[in-house]
Amino acid sequence: MWSLGTIAAHIVAARAYWFHHVIGEGDATIGALRELDEQESYRADEIVRGFETSWSLMRACWSRWTPEQMAVPAFPRTWQGKQYMLSREWVTWHLLEHDLHHGGELSLLLGMHQLPAHYD
Repeated sequence: MWSLGTIAAHIVAARAYWFHHVIGEGDATIGALRELDEQESYRADEIVRGFETSWSLMRACWSRWTPEQMAVPAFPRTWQGKQYMLSREWVTWHLLEHDLHHGGELSLLLGMHQLPAHYD
């Protein structure tokens, strides 16, 4: 069981990892968000800013990429000893699944502690 801050930081760090370190989108500010996964404590404003910054980058990429660019397997990754060529489409779905999974954990934790979720 991770804390709310740890889960939220992990979501942001995963976005930074896949979009910046794997696909090469965004600047050093995005790249630095990857380090949230390695911190022992978190500031709420830092995590909120990370959510906003990473989502803005993702939306900008999705609006810029063509369907053809989404489908091209262009990003080599090795997983469990096998080599894969991933597409922007694969990375997008992987991150959305990741956000949904950990977002569900956040929702459960907030509910368990009777804390409201804000959807601004």
